Amino acid sequence: MVYVLTYLFALSFYFRLGCWMVMMEHVIMICFMGVMVMRATHSETDHNEEAHKLLCSVLGAAVAKYNEVKDEESRELKIALGKTIFGNSGGSGRIHSNLPMPENYNTEGDGKSKNNRKYLCGACDGETHPGISATHDLVCLCTPGQMGWPISSTKQNEKLCGKNQSTWVDVGSVEKGWYTGWNIEEKDSGRDHIKKTWVGIVNECLKGGDASNLEKALKTFVTKVRGIGEDPLGKGKSDCDGKLGFAACVLYHPRCAKNRWWEELENSIQKDKEKAEREKSKAVEEGEKLKTYNEAQATPQIKARTPQPTPRVSQSPQNGETHDLPIEEKLIANITATHNEDGSPLTMPQWLILAALLI
Repeated sequence: MVYVLTYLFALSFYFRLGCWMVMMEHVIMICFMGVMVMRATHSETDHNEEAHKLLCSVLGAAVAKYNEVKDEESRELKIALGKTIFGNSGGSGRIHSNLPMPENYNTEGDGKSKNNRKYLCGACDGETHPGISATHDLVCLCTPGQMGWPISSTKQNEKLCGKNQSTWVDVGSVEKGWYTGWNIEEKDSGRDHIKKTWVGIVNECLKGGDASNLEKALKTFVTKVRGIGEDPLGKGKSDCDGKLGFAACVLYHPRCAKNRWWEELENSIQKDKEKAEREKSKAVEEGEKLKTYNEAQATPQIKARTPQPTPRVSQSPQNGETHDLPIEEKLIANITATHNEDGSPLTMPQWLILAALLI
């Protein structure tokens, strides 16, 4: 009996041990798979992917819509679309995928002129500021900063706005990047990187947009921006000046008094919809009036086409005018005259003749 109990106890122990080992094997496998997924995800990181896609979608739709309405005069939507695409520089003609880069990116940037990355991407008081246009905001989001942050030559598989570091390698070294220096003048370094961003990223967003998707794309972007509050859009902190760790982002100050491109575009789309509704209602009203008028005009014409009996009205000669009487009236006059002269009644043949004439 003791041997049986010992055997059963040992069997139970090994059974539990086996189950535990199987379970641990699965746990280890799951952990290993998780590590592999994390490594794969890390190795394929696309920095600012979401913000880039949101902005790019709005910009493509805005270009398509602008090409539809560009020839219309004094239309508020056209003006807002121009701000979205060109900023304060405006534009004319059809937009293609080779939009020229604004000249202020080519000038030397420093704190005094408020034309460095610190002011362009993270402050409100410069002439060119965050929110001046969708194209400008893409430049802030998608140009590497100091030492190529957040990508560099040591991170071959990492991307910024869908592009790896080879996009900027022709400007000397991607690791220089575009950033505002620590010096007292706050001079910019690596502004040549902007040109590569403009050609390789901004101009690509101008292609293949759908005008009918404008309102939806804008709503998605605005929801994202309003959801982050005072935080910058993109990968960075503080004033988005491009320094290591503070680089590829754009900061929309909630208290900035200047209208941002998406605010003007949002308002103009709403006004354009209201205008379209008014024009539609007016067209329906005019159509109803025209229908009523046509029906009123058609009723007399129908009556006019119906033959009506025309009564014969004998008119007495006036002003001494004389007219020859018809033959029937002459015969009747002769018959009745005969009756009046002798006072005798008319005979049967005479009545028959009279009746025949009257029929």
